[in-house]
Amino acid sequence: PTSGAQVATSTLSINGTPYTVITAEDAGAGNFYQTTSYRAVHDNQCYAIEYTIHTTNIGNYSPDQGITEYDAATIKALLENMVQSFRWL
Repeated sequence: PTSGAQVATSTLSINGTPYTVITAEDAGAGNFYQTTSYRAVHDNQCYAIEYTIHTTNIGNYSPDQGITEYDAATIKALLENMVQSFRWL
């Protein structure tokens, strides 16, 4: 696992392959990091499918800049759909 402030692990099967899922959240200097790592052993090799969402604190921006928060649920759903599509050939 990464050294994030909050780390959690679970297990999940993706297309018949068991994965250990590690999620980590960290922050620093107005930045936020959310990492999700899916790890599995296949043919005696360890593989990882990972993504990190890096954002900044919306409160750091003046409303007159027109910057809005991103849609976290939509972004995560898109990334998760990619992960779920993975298959060994």
